[in-house]
Amino acid sequence: AGTSVGAIVAEAAARHRQGDFVAAERLYREALGRHPTHFDAMHLLGVVLHQTGRHDAAAALITKAIAHNPRDPSAHNNLALALRKLGRPGEALASVERALALAPDFLAAQNNRGNVLRDLGRRGEAIACYERVIAADPSHAGALRNRADTLLESGRGADALAGFERALALDPVDADAHAGRGNALATLGR
Repeated sequence: AGTSVGAIVAEAAARHRQGDFVAAERLYREALGRHPTHFDAMHLLGVVLHQTGRHDAAAALITKAIAHNPRDPSAHNNLALALRKLGRPGEALASVERALALAPDFLAAQNNRGNVLRDLGRRGEAIACYERVIAADPSHAGALRNRADTLLESGRGADALAGFERALALDPVDADAHAGRGNALATLGR
């Protein structure tokens, strides 16, 4: 009978974690060929499609996966990521809020919620999301950088500079944090 669908998905996920998106996609598709409604294969293939810039296909496939398992917070968060890339922040917010309703302590979703709120121009709420992430995990460099970016957009250059410097202390090669720090310094006339 050959390799089980579960084993194929496990191998696909291993390749996916290694960044081998081509092999991961091929294996997820093979698993779906054998079991067309396999939740993990659909969801994770959707993630690969998102990571390789095929956001429409990703959103469609992750939505289909969620129809089979609406209780998986990661799927809702990953759908929000794809919807955000498609310029659909209202739908992205609804999706990330479903993820957080299922898993209130899901830090990646809380950070993502902040990004979507920022897209919607709701900076104060975005900053509050990032601060919740940072309170739970002070070493979350992404939330520190996102908070600093939002502070800078809000005209709070000194606070932003301090945030970028905290983010860079944790991740010295974060190009976005370096760029943000430079923008904060420019805003401050330095």
